[in-house]
Amino acid sequence: MATTLHNLGFSPYLEDTSSDKRSAPEPCVVSFFDRADLDGNLVNFLFEQRTVVVQAIGANNNENI
Repeated sequence: MATTLHNLGFSPYLEDTSSDKRSAPEPCVVSFFDRADLDGNLVNFLFEQRTVVVQAIGANNNENI
């Protein structure tokens, strides 16, 4: 299931670091307005698409948020 970010402003302090590739996912917690928090690992941050790719703890597949 893919969730799209609509009309959510990103912090002006964020920057595209696509040239800075990490070798391992980083632990993260994603908070939602309409469902429980998602604990997992940040696999990718697609700045231009306003999408984060997260693998939930215990899941086999990634979720695009």
